[in-house]
Amino acid sequence: MNSELKTSFVISPFGEPFDTYFSHIIKPALEDCGLFAVRGDSLYRPTTIVDDIWQGIREADLLIAELTDRNPNVFYELGLAHAISKPVILISKSIEDVPFDLRSIRVLLYDKDHPEWGNKLKASLTKAIREVLQNPLSAIPTTFKSVVKTNAPEESETLLRLEVLESLVQRIADTGGQTYFDLYKEENEAATQQRLLKLNEGQLVYHEKFGNGVVVGFQDEKRTRAQVNFEHSGMKLLDVTLAKLKLLPN
Repeated sequence: MNSELKTSFVISPFGEPFDTYFSHIIKPALEDCGLFAVRGDSLYRPTTIVDDIWQGIREADLLIAELTDRNPNVFYELGLAHAISKPVILISKSIEDVPFDLRSIRVLLYDKDHPEWGNKLKASLTKAIREVLQNPLSAIPTTFKSVVKTNAPEESETLLRLEVLESLVQRIADTGGQTYFDLYKEENEAATQQRLLKLNEGQLVYHEKFGNGVVVGFQDEKRTRAQVNFEHSGMKLLDVTLAKLKLLPN
C-alpha cells in the first residue's frame, strides 16, 4: 500500500439510511481532514469479507463506528479495533444504542428531528477527526492502549493448504459449479484486459456498482490491487482482475 495514503475505516451497517449517511456526511468529513474513507463493503477481491474487514481495520489511521440500531457486525468490528489499540470515533442517534460499557467513551450523538442535523453532525465529526489525528490516544479506551499479543497457535503448512482448497471449493460453488480451469481462464483474461487499460494513479474510472472514482494508489508492484476513491462510496480496495473497471477521460 502507498505509505502516503491515510485512510479511515468506517464501521457501519449497510443499506439505507446508513449508505446516505456515509456518502453525504461521514465521507465528506473524512476527506476534509485529508483521509480516505474505507467501508466494509470493499469487495471484488479474491478474499473473504472477514479478511477485507480485518485488513481495513489494521491499516486505518483512525476508525468511525456508527452504533445506531445496535448492529452485531458493528460491535464485532469495533471490538477488533479496540483489541489492537486503534483510535475510534463513536457516533449514534441515541445514547440508548450505546452499550453501558462504552458510555464512558465520548460519543457524538445526532438528533434527526433537528432540521440541520446532518450539517451539525458533519461539523462535529470533522472537529473530532482533527482532534484524534493530533492525539490518537484520546480515542483509545485506557484498557486497550497496550496491544495484546496473539496466543493463537501457528498453523501448519497442511492446514494452510486445506484452507486454500476450502476457499477454492467455495468459490466454485458460488459460481454455479465452474471448474478451476474456467475460473483461472476468466481471471487470466480479465487480468490481460486490465493490463491493456494501463491503470495509473490519478486515472478516472467507472465501476458498475460504485460509480465514478479516481485511482489513488496500488497495493502491489504489479498493480493488480488498486485503491480507488469513489465519489459516493469512498475508498475501495479492488482486485483489478475481478473488478472490471472502465477508464474515463481525465
